[in-house]
Amino acid sequence: DSAIKYLRALLSTREHIRVVEQKKAALEKELRDVSIRVNLFEKVLIPRTDVNIKKIKVFLGDQQLSAVAQAKVAKTKIEMRKKEAAA
Repeated sequence: DSAIKYLRALLSTREHIRVVEQKKAALEKELRDVSIRVNLFEKVLIPRTDVNIKKIKVFLGDQQLSAVAQAKVAKTKIEMRKKEAAA
């Protein structure tokens, strides 16, 4: 009678171990997948984004410089026309 109880407990414990090992394997797979994604972001996507942000900043700076230059030219023309009109 005690041998049967022992065998039942043993089978129950083995089944529990099997379930825990399956859960562990699933978690390890998820950890690998997450690690791959994190590495993708850290090594590829974030640096690429930083480069793109720098390009955009340069472009916007150039646009701003161009706008300032155009404004100065326009101001100079307006002042010249005022002088011509006054003369």
